[in-house]
Amino acid sequence: MDTIKEDRAIVKNSTKKLVECCRTAQLELGKRSWLYLSLPVLIISTLTFC
Repeated sequence: MDTIKEDRAIVKNSTKKLVECCRTAQLELGKRSWLYLSLPVLIISTLTFC
């Protein structure tokens, strides 16, 4: 019984960590995609105004 509980706890913890990793990765990707999206806009605006 104890080993099953321990295994479940390990699985729970690892899935928690995985979810957290995925969330942080999504956030980082979101930030980066904003950068990539804003870069051409910045370049175009600097070209037009300068």
